[in-house]
Amino acid sequence: MKNWQKKVLAVVLAVALIVTGFATSTFMDGNSNKVVKETTVSKTNDNKSDVAKVDTVSIKDTKTEKSKEPNVSDKKSDVNNKIGDPDKKIDYQKIIHETKDEDYRKSVKLAKGSFVVVRKENKNTTPIQEEQWYKDAKATGSEVIMEDTVKDDNEKEVKQVSYKITTEEKDIWSIVDNTNNQNAVEIAEPVYKYYTSEESVPSAEDNKGMDKQWYLKDQKLESVWGNEDYGNTAGEGTVVAVIDTGVDYNHEDLQDNIWTNSAEVSGTTGADDDNNGYVDDVHGINLIDPNETPMDDHGHGTHVAGIIAMENNNVGGVGIAYKSKIMPIKAGGSDGTFNSTDIAKAIVYAYKNGADVINMSFGSYAHSALIENALQDAFNSCVLVAAAGNYGIPTADCPLGGQNMYPASYSYVIGVMAYDEANSFASFSNWDYAPNANAEYEVVAPGVNIYSTLPNGRYATWNGTSMAAPMVSAEAAILRSSLKDKDTYSSRYIMGQLVGATEDTITYYNEDVKKNI
Repeated sequence: MKNWQKKVLAVVLAVALIVTGFATSTFMDGNSNKVVKETTVSKTNDNKSDVAKVDTVSIKDTKTEKSKEPNVSDKKSDVNNKIGDPDKKIDYQKIIHETKDEDYRKSVKLAKGSFVVVRKENKNTTPIQEEQWYKDAKATGSEVIMEDTVKDDNEKEVKQVSYKITTEEKDIWSIVDNTNNQNAVEIAEPVYKYYTSEESVPSAEDNKGMDKQWYLKDQKLESVWGNEDYGNTAGEGTVVAVIDTGVDYNHEDLQDNIWTNSAEVSGTTGADDDNNGYVDDVHGINLIDPNETPMDDHGHGTHVAGIIAMENNNVGGVGIAYKSKIMPIKAGGSDGTFNSTDIAKAIVYAYKNGADVINMSFGSYAHSALIENALQDAFNSCVLVAAAGNYGIPTADCPLGGQNMYPASYSYVIGVMAYDEANSFASFSNWDYAPNANAEYEVVAPGVNIYSTLPNGRYATWNGTSMAAPMVSAEAAILRSSLKDKDTYSSRYIMGQLVGATEDTITYYNEDVKKNI
């Protein structure tokens, strides 16, 4: 690695991202609800865990620790070990078993009138309309969401197709259970709903300025922008797909940093000039209404996009990766909800159309095989980043109870928690109970009082892990812009550098863990 590349990692990324792990040796003393003892774990170059501090603490204690030197590895094996393996075959039976749990079914929200089926196909496969499960479900139609080539039990390559099936039946879980009991499919699951992860909207302001962006100084970005010693990296030449409620691509602080599909710009109106399955997708796509552009009708997506790529134009604020391009993909509606089928299609569109980073500032406790398949395909070419969620609860490995937020908790997606200007862990943020476990939120980034763009030329300060995730996506774009060769520097390598760049930790002491579970 060249010297300036090391500087980019050490000066920009290591300071920007605080790697955290939470391992609790004792939460309760048996007679009290107070936290008794908590161990904060930091990750090291050799992927081992060091106990940083063990204290007996009182309630209401919040403490932060900072290491003196960033921790950056030149060895691919080191950083790769920090990111989970997405190449393992998805255990559909495990997911089916998980989703039969009554508490699970109470915790997730379903879209009405549809469900998902994944099955392997060859030239002899019975058409789905003739399958008994299709008839039992009183299905009224089907739509192909994605197609993959996978290996069967004999290690032969076969086609795997994921369908969205529409139905007049109202009891979706019964349809799913009946379909999963038949051997004709790999898995059936509901169309799950996902939600944005902004905590609140304190105020909308017309006054503008970088002075409101406290996180820029916190991440020491001004010492890197335009500095040739650091490769002059501000995300130039990279594309960040924002899967969200859309983006106001006409905003004065975003309009020159919007990705453009060159084939459609120079093509014929009303035609799919690049044969990617979407007509006139000049600036991305709208999966809610394919006849419309991906204009934001909520505000969330525009705020996320601004954190990444507000222009350096003396107007408003400035994005962390202000030379990158935003690919708007509208998969969330005006109410801030997303369907799993639209999320999967959005992920496929992003990686097939050249995105380097995919930002997902939304989440659900629903474990969707459909989305997992799409993410595994995207991982080969894209850095994957997602918000950890705003319910203030730990991952499911906590012995007192917890839940995994998807897609952030996948080990090959960078799950992002939030901290505030005082370097304190945000009270609303979900958190990772144990490092290097099955579910992982890898980093914590600024997520409180985050100033960014809103539709129609406005600006606002919002809170949430939705705001923290694009901080990490922007850092990924900066790193990718200096390490362009994806054959040499894979997405896994970029993610490993982001996650392993520092030993900084934030210790979060919960007043009463039971209240937050």
